[in-house]
Formats: sequence, C-alpha cells, structure tokens
Amino acid sequence: MYNTPGFENFGEQTWEQFGAVAAVMGVFLVIIVLIILALAILQIIGMYKLLKKGGEHPAGALVPLVGEYQMMRLTGMNPWWLVIIAYISILNIVPLLGSLCVLVAAIYFFVIFNIGIAKSYGKDSTGFIVGLVLLHPIFIFILGIKEDTKYVGVKPSKDILFNKEGVAPTK
Repeated sequence: MYNTPGFENFGEQTWEQFGAVAAVMGVFLVIIVLIILALAILQIIGMYKLLKKGGEHPAGALVPLVGEYQMMRLTGMNPWWLVIIAYISILNIVPLLGSLCVLVAAIYFFVIFNIGIAKSYGKDSTGFIVGLVLLHPIFIFILGIKEDTKYVGVKPSKDILFNKEGVAPTK
C-alpha cells in the first residue's frame, strides 16, 4: 500500500458513514419532491382560473391532456399537436437523431403554445412570454390569479406546421 498521510483507511466505509450519506440523500429527495409538488399545485390553480376565465370547464386543470386540449381551443392552436407530442417518442428508435427531433418538437410546441396563451389572455409582452416559457407553473399561476387578466379571445401564434397565417382554425 501507499504511505500517503491521511489516506490509510481510504475506501473502507463504515455503516455510520453510509447511514449519514443516506440520510442526507433522503432529506434532499424530500425537499425536491416538495418543490415539485408546490409547483404542480401552483400550475393546477392557475390553469383552473384560466380555464374558468376562458369559459371552459375548469375541472380540466386536474386532467393533463384534457386541460391542454381546452387551453389549445382557447388559444386557437391545432389539437393535432397533442397527437404529435404524444406519439413523437416513436422517433427515439433512431438513436441520436430521433432524440434530437423529439426535443426540438417538444420545445417548439411549448414555445408557440405559451405565446398563444399569453396573446389570448392579453399579456403578449416579450417579458411575460419568456417568463411563461422558463417558469411556466409560476407564470400560469400569476396569469390565473391576477384580477385584471381577461380572456380576450382566440389569438393563435404563427405555426410552421399547421397555422402559417396565425389565424384561428375553423370548426
């Protein structure tokens, strides 16, 4: 063995050390779960209020795909995006290119969806759109609880796939 001072017992872990590391990891995990739960509650409350302001049934905020579909109707986005996002993971069969395509499509959808939300509720400033994209649950909550936020109607954003003109789809 090497005679380096301080490393005589390197690699020999005791059960007390293992227990201490496990306790720290457990506390860290509990904190992360609580943060995620708080953000989910904020998003549900905000989505509930936004759906109510838009005239949709607000219980859709509790069911993810139903709430997203209702928000798409309120913002004028094509509902085929839900199908694309749900089934695009099939592209992951192709090792690197498939994952890259899935990532690009998800980010593109998320950005244009948030632009549509901001425009449909009269908050189409660049700062608010960036906030919706980067801190989505918090800004959905802010948009939902603000009393001066009103649903101004269907205002879709331009979409290179379905809505090149940026006009509301016909029913």
